[in-house]
Amino acid sequence: MPRRLGPPLRHTATEGSKQLNIKLSTVEISVFKHATESMEKVREALLNLFPPEDRKRVEGELKYEWLEGVYGNPIVLIRVKVRPPLSERLVRRIADGLPKEDKNYLAITLNRRLNGDTLYVRLDKEAAYLGSFNVRERGDVIKLAIKLTRRGRNRREVEEFLREVGLIE
Repeated sequence: MPRRLGPPLRHTATEGSKQLNIKLSTVEISVFKHATESMEKVREALLNLFPPEDRKRVEGELKYEWLEGVYGNPIVLIRVKVRPPLSERLVRRIADGLPKEDKNYLAITLNRRLNGDTLYVRLDKEAAYLGSFNVRERGDVIKLAIKLTRRGRNRREVEEFLREVGLIE
């Protein structure tokens, strides 16, 4: 039986006379499978981001796009887009697994990661395959676009929400 990992990810604050609501919306995940990699291992790295009880469902929603690299090498782009409550469980799992140093790094680099209502995070693909989460800027990564729904454009409220979720310190 699936277990609930906590209350829905929502932050409500009052600023002056208006109320600002921030909620987690969708999370779009993408990862490249290069010619030298095993499709099964890359798929497993992506699925390891999710709680075990959600992996079968997510596996059925994976989309594959076959591409060609600069030198003619075959590349497969694997993508999935999840909505609440699945996106909430995903973000909680990642937040729980991130080391404190990575959460601090996300907080320090938040300005360049936040574009409108979307937070961009890259995770180490090999670490995810091995069952741990580490922020990585370049190289072999799993890309996440975490979309928030909010009224207003108050960055401080977004930071507070991300602290409550556990993504930043």
